Amino acid sequence: MYSLLFPGLEWRLYSGSTPVTQGLCRVEMPDHFLFQTPEKVGLKKGDFFGGNKDPHVGPKSVGHETDVRISTLINRFTRDEPPPGAVFAEEHEGIQTLAYGIAISDFAQHFDYFFRPVPGGGTGIFAELIYWERPTGGKVINSGSIGTGFGLLVDEEFQKFFRNALHHFGVVKK
Repeated sequence: MYSLLFPGLEWRLYSGSTPVTQGLCRVEMPDHFLFQTPEKVGLKKGDFFGGNKDPHVGPKSVGHETDVRISTLINRFTRDEPPPGAVFAEEHEGIQTLAYGIAISDFAQHFDYFFRPVPGGGTGIFAELIYWERPTGGKVINSGSIGTGFGLLVDEEFQKFFRNALHHFGVVKK
């Protein structure tokens, strides 16, 4: 089972709330080239970016509908054995998690790999920002959150990161 709409990630949750009440991305791989060239984003591991840093003020990039890696969905959110006859999919090789989308508040219903409700989801990982060079060709950058555009409105570091991604994907400003 591989995602065709969101390469490298699978659906995590639907919160129904706005990005104002959700979260930001926490940097995991600040030395990755997408944080370094052509513009230095200027973040270190553990720094947050992707929206307004005030927890009570939006907009924020992580929220509403979010996606995580298969391994995260299985290892962090699936507590029970698979249903009879069901199996876990294998994750694609080479996916790198550059940042985790972390919830500030949690009004969401959480689900496991088999779409079973997970009681007491709590705050924590809502999404993953990934980079993936596909073995069959092509490169993927996926923010894992439908709210990404909200973060781009207000966060200069987030803007630099995505300008770097566009640069490395060959997009040129005319």
